[in-house]
Amino acid sequence: MAIPAKVTIVGPWKQIVSINDTLVRRGIDLKKVIRAEISNGSNTYFWLDNWLGEIPLHIRFPNIFSLENNKLCKVNEHFSPNSSGPQVTWDWARPILVGIESTELQNLLDVLLAAIVSQGLDKQFWKLDSSSLFTVSSIKKFLSSVDRTQPSRVFSWNNWTRKKVGMVAWRAEKDKLPTRDALLRRRISITDAACVLCGDYVESSEHLFVACQFAQKCGRILPPGAKFHPLLLSSSKICWIFTVTVRGRGKEKTRCKQSSI
Repeated sequence: MAIPAKVTIVGPWKQIVSINDTLVRRGIDLKKVIRAEISNGSNTYFWLDNWLGEIPLHIRFPNIFSLENNKLCKVNEHFSPNSSGPQVTWDWARPILVGIESTELQNLLDVLLAAIVSQGLDKQFWKLDSSSLFTVSSIKKFLSSVDRTQPSRVFSWNNWTRKKVGMVAWRAEKDKLPTRDALLRRRISITDAACVLCGDYVESSEHLFVACQFAQKCGRILPPGAKFHPLLLSSSKICWIFTVTVRGRGKEKTRCKQSSI
């Protein structure tokens, strides 16, 4: 149902009404996703609720809606189906004029004559869930799929490494490490952008972890049975491969674990 509210009104109702504007920007129009099924028509608003077609009648027929005296009228006040055919009554502020008003009224009568009603009480249906019942999870599920873009690559977390090591690798993949190259791009004044370890190239995440001679020497200083293979897969993707030989019960097993950013 559309809740009448003025912009100048303060309080919780103004916040509630503004929720619909936020949801519309995310692809959820409450006027369309909530639908009423009519039985006796005592719990459904004739103009404001969505019970005929895809949108409420006050949006579909705005000219004759402006002539309605009681804009909060229920369905049973205007429309009452019976065995001899539906009975329709109106409460206009003035007579309907020939033209767009007359055309809208005739179209509305055609829609009402084709309306299908059920037995019992009026029901409200929520279109975003297969059960037709409103749930917060159905909105969350729909919103989670809106404006989502698939990343070009996904960070691969390595369970063999410590969390703080994984965080460094993740920050390097996001180019969030405070390297000298990154500081310069953030317009932070530094005296020299060269690598602090070798002094030959600009200090970037890619250089520190792969190209720097110091990083390559560190890969050679590993415990016996372990090998370190840094591979540059692309200009923005670095891969480490650890090969570890595990000895136990007279058997040797070689485990290869890959960590990439």
